[in-house]
Amino acid sequence: MYIDSLVLFLAVVDCKSFSEAAFEKNISQSALSKQIKNLEQVCGTKLFDRSKHTIHLTDAGEVFAAHAETVVSEYNAMKNSMTTFNGTGTEYLRIASSPVLHLYEFSSMIKTFLNSHPDTHVQIDESPLFSIIKELDRLSIDLAIVRSEAFPDKEGFQFIPLIEDEVVFLCSDKNRLAKNKTVSISQINQENLVLLKPAIHEYLEILHEHGFELSRERNIFMLYAAFSIPDYIREVNYSSIMMKEMAEMLCKKPGISMVPIEGRPKTSLDIVIKDRNISIMAERFIEVATAFFAKE
Repeated sequence: MYIDSLVLFLAVVDCKSFSEAAFEKNISQSALSKQIKNLEQVCGTKLFDRSKHTIHLTDAGEVFAAHAETVVSEYNAMKNSMTTFNGTGTEYLRIASSPVLHLYEFSSMIKTFLNSHPDTHVQIDESPLFSIIKELDRLSIDLAIVRSEAFPDKEGFQFIPLIEDEVVFLCSDKNRLAKNKTVSISQINQENLVLLKPAIHEYLEILHEHGFELSRERNIFMLYAAFSIPDYIREVNYSSIMMKEMAEMLCKKPGISMVPIEGRPKTSLDIVIKDRNISIMAERFIEVATAFFAKE
């Protein structure tokens, strides 16, 4: 039984799909299925119930998954501890991030980091938050970059603030709210909205305490591509909420207005590390990143 098989098994558990797990792990679905079948042969029992549309763990699979989590976590902890003694002169830094790196000067920051640490191999993977949390728990990454407000359980993690941003309201220049100095949550709740689907969870967490809710009594479009949002704002007279950094990019196109939200709801983009997994390279990266964005 190899550690790679356990990693693939846990990917199927996370995704609840062989095809999605194969895509996530850059492996063919047939190769992944073969690995899972080999695990089931070793265990002498079925680990997944495949009789329904969505696969589920069997009772044996539930027990096996708990052990697999422990084994993978401890293996990664052991491997991380040994990097200090590998003697190759090459260091590895593994980062998972929410899909936000394009909004800020991360490419310049990474360049600054690599200039000061030329022998380091940096691996960055933009992933959904649930996947990032799993990777942190399993110690398979050195650090993550996420919005701290969206992180469900902060116990056992350290958060290092990098960038503060603000949630704002976008609408057509013809919208009745376009000329307002600020817009209230109650006014936003009356609007038809076009929203960026990958960021929905973050917006809901940030604005929940201000009274924002996604009501089924209005039209809501959720899109994966931010560049499509301006068309719905201009042509269909929908509105949107998003981070100010992204909004400023979209407002460069004619016909769109950006209005601050009452209370100026803020969000913090943070580096997150697991308490027990602070590698030397993570410490160096944090030092460079915090210094870089302090100058911004």
